[in-house]
Amino acid sequence: MVEALVVQLGLARARPVLLAGMVAPFLVWLELVRGRSPRTIEDYGHDLRAFLTFCGRVGLHTPRLVTFREIEVYVAWLQRERGVGPVTVNRHLNALRSFWTYLVREGLAMSNPGKSVFSLKTPARVPRYLSVEDQERVLAALSRNLSPLGLRAFAVVATGLFTGVRSAELRAIRVADVDLGAGVLRVIGKGNRERELPVVPRLTAILLRYLRGGRPRLLRGLDCPWLFVAARGGRRGLGQSPGRPPMGEEALTGLLRSRVDSLVGSRVRFHMFRHSFASRLREAGADLQFIQEILGHAHLSTTAIYAHLSTARRRAELARLLGAGWGVVGSEA
Repeated sequence: MVEALVVQLGLARARPVLLAGMVAPFLVWLELVRGRSPRTIEDYGHDLRAFLTFCGRVGLHTPRLVTFREIEVYVAWLQRERGVGPVTVNRHLNALRSFWTYLVREGLAMSNPGKSVFSLKTPARVPRYLSVEDQERVLAALSRNLSPLGLRAFAVVATGLFTGVRSAELRAIRVADVDLGAGVLRVIGKGNRERELPVVPRLTAILLRYLRGGRPRLLRGLDCPWLFVAARGGRRGLGQSPGRPPMGEEALTGLLRSRVDSLVGSRVRFHMFRHSFASRLREAGADLQFIQEILGHAHLSTTAIYAHLSTARRRAELARLLGAGWGVVGSEA
């Protein structure tokens, strides 16, 4: 009788919320409410699963047991046990901060312990990019393969080199996003921010070649809204999905391994095309704000990694001036 009254009045102690049970709804919240990209959701899911592994080993099962001290221990565990570097550690911290923001919002935690943990210092790294010579060698080699997959590979690499899109943005491009007549490509970037990119005539010709000769042969009559389609998948028939899925991340990586690495002589990642594109813009004299807008960076500080690239151009200009009568290097005064 007393127990029933306690429950009726809401005085019974609620069952503790388990961390493991909140990851899935958090990821749905990230997608539907925060509008995060599929890549961010995938990364955060991976990072939170690593955190749950750590929590299972040390007996942390509910939000109230986790303070900033436990998160600091987790950071040390990532570095020592898993060999995770500063950049990846900071991504894990961002995932935890976002996760606890959700828990606080839902009334499942009182505060966000991740906000009390400092991110690690990361060394300033010069982005890897392909030289103009390497870019032209890759494009020339890919242009000779006229198979459907060869035409797709040529178009994928050219789009990366001539627009600087991210891999997730590339795979999410729909045919309706491409207006070759107007020379415009629409992409959805991080935070669901849309931007329009100019399509240079050279890329227009490559995309037309793929759209007319490669993509129809890959689809084989199947419907698909995506520009870069998967080589397999999709079905015909009553009650079955008639569409072909977009090109996946694994297929994109496989394309680079099989068709590009050997031409460059080292491992190539798609993001290097983005760096290569930005580098060419910078060397051509584009200012950082223009590059920021083209790349879709939310903050100019992100684009600042390309500031050093003007050094080579200044050096070349100095050499030209010296050769024009400013003196000879090494001569006596």
